[in-house]
Amino acid sequence: MSIIEYYHQIRKKYSLASKHDVEWRHDVTTAQLEAILQRLNAAEAALKEQGSKKMKKVDLTASKAEEKLCEFEKLYDRHTGGWFIPGWLTEPFDNEQIENWQSIYKNTPNYAPVEMEVGRFYRALVSLVRPRRVLETGTNNGYSAFCIGKALREIDEKAKLFTLDLYEMEHIFKGTEVEPLIKFLAANSLEIDLAEFADESGVIFFDMLVLDSDHRYKTIIGEINRYAPFLTNGGVMILHDSMFFDGIAKVVEQLMERKEFELVNLPTPRDCGRGIRPPGITIARKVADVPANFLTPDPDLLELEVNLPGRNDLDTALLCRFPRI
Repeated sequence: MSIIEYYHQIRKKYSLASKHDVEWRHDVTTAQLEAILQRLNAAEAALKEQGSKKMKKVDLTASKAEEKLCEFEKLYDRHTGGWFIPGWLTEPFDNEQIENWQSIYKNTPNYAPVEMEVGRFYRALVSLVRPRRVLETGTNNGYSAFCIGKALREIDEKAKLFTLDLYEMEHIFKGTEVEPLIKFLAANSLEIDLAEFADESGVIFFDMLVLDSDHRYKTIIGEINRYAPFLTNGGVMILHDSMFFDGIAKVVEQLMERKEFELVNLPTPRDCGRGIRPPGITIARKVADVPANFLTPDPDLLELEVNLPGRNDLDTALLCRFPRI
């Protein structure tokens, strides 16, 4: 290959605009230009290899977790917002169960896990705010934890999700690459030793709280009073079922009066096939420090769960300021 041919190959391969982009000398030899081209090719190969290694560290392509999550979501009923699954998972989930469960539970959907749309919202929100330490109360079969954990792994494999429930079942995230990021604790959220959540330095903090356990007023206000002080400023707290359960709604009303949180309440797509008000979701962003027990419980509301006296499931949500469509 001639000197001129080497020169034009370098310009074409590396999109060089003019001969001034490569030091051009009339006394350059063919061997020198060949050496330049070899060094450029080696550098390009090294960059490609480095990029490949980075992708291997956190694989964003289709994975076992993604496949399992997609298979499980085939059991979701968009018409009611329920799931064609047993009330209690006693055996690991796999796709061979789908047709059988769809048939068995067609008329008796399970409404314990969050709606699929909410699970996907969790994934999107985690990707947006990029938390490193998350606490969830109310694990159930692990669908919401799976969604959160999947998004966490795409951000940082060292991220951690703590998820609590009184009882353990066969969580659907088991056996996937998401499982190492999730620490399940069979415990009462108001009684567990806070040391369980400390990092390597002994510090307790969370970047996101997802509170969805017992829906009584006394439980949700207790969880917020206990864990919100450990939520980082700028962190997000999510309360599922804040529109259906008046017990949660009354706590949200108290939060809305505080300046330490920015809140938005949204309906969610579940009516259980009966036209009842939706579970809803509250997203609260912490903007200032709060002390422990910063919310004062109303002693008359402690046992309130679904409906205040005189209300029923068809009534508009307390947090909904607009008429139902």
